[in-house]
Amino acid sequence: MMSRSYSDSNAFVDVSLHQPMSAELSGSPESAISWESLGRQGRRFVAAGEQSSSIRTYVGMDSAPDAESRAALAVSELERAGGFARSAIVVTVPTGSGWIDENAAEGFEDRFDNDVAIVGMQYSYLPSWITFVFGRSAADESAAALFDAVAERISDLPDLLRPALYVYGQSLGSVGGSAIFTDADQLRARACGALWRAARRIRADGRRDGPRQHVRPGGLVVAGPDPAPPRPLARCTRCAGTPMDSGHHVSADERRSGVRAELLVRARAPLRQRAGHRPARLP
Repeated sequence: MMSRSYSDSNAFVDVSLHQPMSAELSGSPESAISWESLGRQGRRFVAAGEQSSSIRTYVGMDSAPDAESRAALAVSELERAGGFARSAIVVTVPTGSGWIDENAAEGFEDRFDNDVAIVGMQYSYLPSWITFVFGRSAADESAAALFDAVAERISDLPDLLRPALYVYGQSLGSVGGSAIFTDADQLRARACGALWRAARRIRADGRRDGPRQHVRPGGLVVAGPDPAPPRPLARCTRCAGTPMDSGHHVSADERRSGVRAELLVRARAPLRQRAGHRPARLP
């Protein structure tokens, strides 16, 4: 019964949201992914990008039958929208409900002056805590499938045309995102940077088998690909704008402090000059 309720919520089409017309957005008339299949949180994510010139692509659970086919569809959608021609691609692993924090998305767009493609892929319609208990592997499998597919496509491009590849995960998405990499060396080899906005009780101390991480005030966990001094990637204030039905819990401490998350990368060269950085091919 509870699962059916969340499924119905995922399918609900909010009439206050308008289907995007921009070709750079999933769910638009030119997209291979239907507006209805994006799910509730996916529709919110792409609709909010209508005023930006960045690329936002999203694949819902109803867009394709399994993680591998959804990842292939995500790459095809990025290709169609021109995502691989942007200076950076951010692989975003959403929360259990499929929610991508709009403040984080706008932070990436601001940092890269809209020369960025943000791609997300839904792996559940349940809140993170329920998915963690009853379907923990879904986040890992989805994150790996999407990242691997995007990294493989990037590695096929000529060196000078390769966009910088970043990973962002929030709540259960931080668990799935960090599971992509076996250790810090693999993170360095395959991505230009990663940020995990972790739920404290799921992952806030850098343990398990993920890359070495650093905990900052407010539960922010940051991982970088090399020891160079970090520089700001984006900034987002997320507490006030968290939708009630996002499935993401915001603690009282976070609400009082108005947590400001600084997304950090460690990059010495401008993005367009990072030809020496090659996301590794799949083993």
